[in-house]
Amino acid sequence: MENIVVSVSDLLKLAKDLESDGMEYVQLSVLDPDEDDGEVIPASLLASGFKASMPDFRTDYEEIEHISDFD
Repeated sequence: MENIVVSVSDLLKLAKDLESDGMEYVQLSVLDPDEDDGEVIPASLLASGFKASMPDFRTDYEEIEHISDFD
């Protein structure tokens, strides 16, 4: 998946959480949809925040699910 549609309010909440945790940078990854025991897991956006002084110490944040209504 090359792109993803997510809620602006969810994205804003993520940005606020990153900022309040003192993160300076964020690595964003798009996770492809998957299936687990017949249950479809939608694509999602994964964010890992980190500071320049500790680039190897990353904090993962709650994934933001893809909104397929607008594909």
